[in-house]
Amino acid sequence: MVDQKQGVVSKDDKAGKPVADVKANAGTATANDTAAKVAPATPTKMELATEIYKRMRSVKDVTRKDIIERFISEVKLTKAGASTYYQMIKDKHEPMGKK
Repeated sequence: MVDQKQGVVSKDDKAGKPVADVKANAGTATANDTAAKVAPATPTKMELATEIYKRMRSVKDVTRKDIIERFISEVKLTKAGASTYYQMIKDKHEPMGKK
């Protein structure tokens, strides 16, 4: 038999959860668990950026630089991240031209 004093640590001990609590709650869902699953999620950065892109593309004379600056200020992206998001959104929403 292995003694706990020898340094043998179970997976539950590593997570900081008492073994009894983990086993007692296994497979049971509470009202709080289901309420958390139903609650509306906050929009992702990509969703926010897509909405900004759609809104700004409908305005005449808006440049790529304008949209990227808006991504940086409103969505809190880095310059490189904003540029990447712009290109990914553009590729998804704009029709492909002839090559």
